[in-house]
This record gives sequence, structure tokens and C-alpha cells, in this order.
Amino acid sequence: MQWCHGAPGVLTGMWDAAPGDDAWSELLLAAGRLVWEAGPIRDAPGLCHGTAGNAYGLLALWRRTGDEQWLERARAFSQRAAMQVEERAARLGHGRHSLFTGDEGVALCLASCLAGDERLPVMDRLI
Repeated sequence: MQWCHGAPGVLTGMWDAAPGDDAWSELLLAAGRLVWEAGPIRDAPGLCHGTAGNAYGLLALWRRTGDEQWLERARAFSQRAAMQVEERAARLGHGRHSLFTGDEGVALCLASCLAGDERLPVMDRLI
């Protein structure tokens, strides 16, 4: 379950499509439930194919529905991603400096979850 090729990417890319369409909303909710039930990526904290990217999917679903449960879940994923960064740095002796697969993306995810900002770094913010 990864942002770059799965339900989290659909959520971040399509959360604001067809706002009044109940069938579309239910499809997005199903994607969010799938992300949550699959849980955090085991050993990848980043945005592209990691736990932080999945957090953005849940954050986008919170923005669509207004249901605080999705914000809480996004925050739980972002906190797990931060722990994964720390674990990886301890194991390797250094961090990984990359927006989409490294520590910077996780830091931005944490900030987004605190601010309630569903916009994915770079992609949504430059458009």
C-alpha cells in the first residue's frame, strides 16, 4: 500500500473530485480504510513509497470528509514515519536526505499533520 502506486496516491490526487457524489466519496472512504488496515509501510518512512505518503492519503480524506478520525490516523502514520527515520538513522549511522524517499519528506508530513494541510509537498503547492 504505497502512495506512488496505490490507494494513498489516489486519495491525494482525487480527494477533491466530485464533492457531491456519494458513490465517489464511498470509493475514497474504502481506499482510506484499506490504507489504514494495511498499516504503516514496514521499513520505509518516506513520501513516495513509505509511511509518510500514506499519511498524506489519510490527511486528504480528512479534508474531504471533515471526520477527525482521518486526521488522527494521518497523525499516527506521520508519527510512525518519524520513528522509522530515527530507527533507520540509528541503524545506518546517518539520515537519508531526499524529499520523496528521505527524512525531509517525513518532516514536511509531520508539519502538515500539525497544521491540517493536506497538500502534498511540491506537487500541490506549486500548482
